[in-house]
Amino acid sequence: MIRSRKTALALACMIPLGAHAELQTLDDNTLGTLTGQAGITIELNQASVSIGEVAYQDEGFISISGVEIGGDTLFDGADNSSNYLDDIVLHVDVAGATPGLGAANLGLADLGATVTGSANETAVAVGNGDLVISLRPKSGSTIDFGMGISKVALAGSGYVSNLGDIQSEIDAGGATVLMQDMKMTGKIGLVDIVVKNDNSGVNINAYFNNQGEVVRPLLNSRENFRLHNSRGADRIEVGAESYAHAQLQISQGVTSGGADALALNIQDLSGDMDSTNITYGSQPAIGNVYTTDFRLSAETVIYGH
Repeated sequence: MIRSRKTALALACMIPLGAHAELQTLDDNTLGTLTGQAGITIELNQASVSIGEVAYQDEGFISISGVEIGGDTLFDGADNSSNYLDDIVLHVDVAGATPGLGAANLGLADLGATVTGSANETAVAVGNGDLVISLRPKSGSTIDFGMGISKVALAGSGYVSNLGDIQSEIDAGGATVLMQDMKMTGKIGLVDIVVKNDNSGVNINAYFNNQGEVVRPLLNSRENFRLHNSRGADRIEVGAESYAHAQLQISQGVTSGGADALALNIQDLSGDMDSTNITYGSQPAIGNVYTTDFRLSAETVIYGH
């Protein structure tokens, strides 16, 4: 019995020695794949979002109801089996001293676009400890999406007792519909979000397009719309798609009176906009409006009063 125990002990001692003999030094990239140090990749498939209502309360309310988000077949009248937001890859990285990111590049450099004229992108330097989230198509060059909003309405303070049922408030004459039956589809080229480790805020950079229709009961009007970037002196195109551009910097701000606030810097919003089939009441359309090479930038400070 004693001899058997000694034999077992000897074998146990030999196992780690044998295992050690097979160990080899791993390079940094291989080590990253084993430990997660190369970041996290998330593939998003068959996602959909449905929200009954989002209500913002000041004294009265702004109600946004009947929100749907899915793929670009959301409004094609077919069954719901393919109305998904999918074919998306999210790369999530916390950068080190020498950032190694899941996306090959950030922003326009990773879009693979043909740029005519100028593109008003502000480069964001990724530093040690910054959080970088990059949204990319898993296959192809675009992500298709669809979004619908049933109603955007104003309601009085009494709506607090009836939250979630804006239609009853409308029927009772206690709410005004600003917009309804908004249906929009489009394509996303990419989105990059960088959260800075130096307390300087969050940068959001996106390339996208959309088209759809909207009804505005307050103005007794309806129209079709399209946001893109396919004409004029400045164009950003990838194959058959063209992309408008939006870039925001969100950070701590200070009011003119010296109080803390939220700073929202619109670094760029640019592209081409089409407003077509503009109709008032039940009369024929009054025509179309085409806006080419619009560009908006602004620095704002947001706070309560």
